[in-house]
Formats: sequence, C-alpha cells, structure tokens
Amino acid sequence: NKLSEVTLPGSLKSIGTAAFMECKSLTAIDIPDSVTNLGPEAFLRCYSLASVRIGESVTRINDWTFDDCYSIPEIVIPESVTLIGEHAFFGCSSLVSLRIGSNVKSIGDGAFSGCRVLSSIDIPDSVTSIGVSAFYHCESASNPVVIPDSVTKIGRYAFCGCENVPSFTISNSVTVIEEGTFNGCSGFTSIIIPESVTSIGESAFSCCYLASVIIPDSVESIGDYAFSSCGFMRTVTIGTSIKSIGRFAFYCDYELESVTIHAVEPPAGSFQMFYETNDCPIYVPAESVESYINASGWDEYVERIKSIPATGN
Repeated sequence: NKLSEVTLPGSLKSIGTAAFMECKSLTAIDIPDSVTNLGPEAFLRCYSLASVRIGESVTRINDWTFDDCYSIPEIVIPESVTLIGEHAFFGCSSLVSLRIGSNVKSIGDGAFSGCRVLSSIDIPDSVTSIGVSAFYHCESASNPVVIPDSVTKIGRYAFCGCENVPSFTISNSVTVIEEGTFNGCSGFTSIIIPESVTSIGESAFSCCYLASVIIPDSVESIGDYAFSSCGFMRTVTIGTSIKSIGRFAFYCDYELESVTIHAVEPPAGSFQMFYETNDCPIYVPAESVESYINASGWDEYVERIKSIPATGN
C-alpha cells in the first residue's frame, strides 16, 4: 500500500493478475513496450495513479485492470490493443481524455462505466461489439457519437445516462436495440433507427427528449416503456411489420399530436401502451380500422383509432 513509485524493466513481457492491486500510493506507471499482457486487476484500486502510459505491444486490457483508478485524467489505448475487458476503466471518475486505438474489436461490459467527466466518446471503425453499460453515465461527453457499421451488438444500458451527447448515429448492422441502451440520454432530439433493427427493448429510449420518432418497417416489437417520458415528442410513426407494443411503451408522452401505425394486422397491444399521450388520434390503415377497434389490448383506444388521412395529389 505504501509503494509510491516503480520502474519496470524494458525486458518485461507480462504483468500478472492483481500485480499492483491496491497500491494506493502509486502515482505513475510507464508500461514498457516489451509488455504484451496486462493481467486482470493489475492496477485495481490504485487510487492515486495519475499518470499511465500503456506500452505499444499490449494486446488486451483485461477485466478490471484499471478499475477504480479514480485519479487518472487521460488514457491512450495503443494500436496494438484488440480488446478492452469488462470494467477495465470502471469508475475512473477523473478520466477526461480517452483515445481508443483503431484495432480494438470489443469494448467489454462496464468498460468505461461511471467515467462521469469523460469529455467525448469516440468509437473506432474496428469495434464490433459494445458491452452492457459500457459507457454508463458518461454524463459529460458532449460530442456526437457515431456507432460505426462494424458494430453488430450494443449491450443493455450501453449509453444510459449520457445526457449531454447531442446525437447518436446507430450502426446499420445492429438488429436489436437492447433494454435501456439510450435511457436518459436527454441531450438529443432526433434519432434515425436503421432498417436493420427488428426489436426495440424495454426502456430503450425512455426519458429522451425526442421530438418525433419513425420506427422502420423492419421493427417487429417495441418493449415496455421503450419511449416513455419523452416529454417533447410530437409524432410517432410505426412501420408495417410491428407485431407487439409493450406496456407503457409511450407512457407520459404528454405532447403527442399523432400516432400513425402502418401495419395492416393490429399488433398485440399491452396495458396502457399509449397512456397519458394527450388523447391524440391513432391513425391506422383505412381497411384495418375495425380490426384495431376489436383487437385484444386496444379497447382503451377505440375512440382514438382513425384511418390514415388520404394524401393530396
């Protein structure tokens, strides 16, 4: 616990599991370019660690490597790294500047969770998966976030609480927007959901200040609370393939002016899916009005179901 400084030899190849764990007085570490492996928990809870250089041969930053190192202000992840493990930088609450090398393929669960003063989130084109809560409550990040097309999976709550991000661009390779992915991201007002998406999970966009949302024809299910408490939302358009709308999916969207659903067959409706939505009209295909009125789960909305207005020539 009293170790305050260390010099690692240039011949060193590996730093083992928990090698410097809870060296609470250690203030700086320069990992030589000879090192290829950083073991899990290698610098876990090194609370005073304020200067870190990761060598150019490290290939993996393993689970919990720098967890709770809450004095680190900046990190450069070198080009040699292909994986950032679970909770690798969890709770690094002083981390302002982060550069992720262009060969990282996977960002693990909780990797940067709780990095509350991180100024920007930049995801390189090499990344294919972003883990559960990977950037949870990175609430100071204020740059537009582009999730590249290389990304096929975004974990639950990955960007939850990133309240100052002004826009997100979602990968065209993502098929599921998981539970809580963008929950509480109140800084952006519009989102394009790509045609690759087939399912939107529970609370995925809850408490986002979206002005409108267009749910593409590819989407078959909308989860419970998916768009609830989107206080400024005015219009919702839902595509042709929707099969189910979850409980309270659009709950407390007080300013809604209209909902338009293009599915001919009424989707399975759940309890109070449009509760507290300003009693706005729900437009459906003209030939399907009676089917919606008589469909299970739609009895609360009988007076609101109308045929989609004909467009003028």
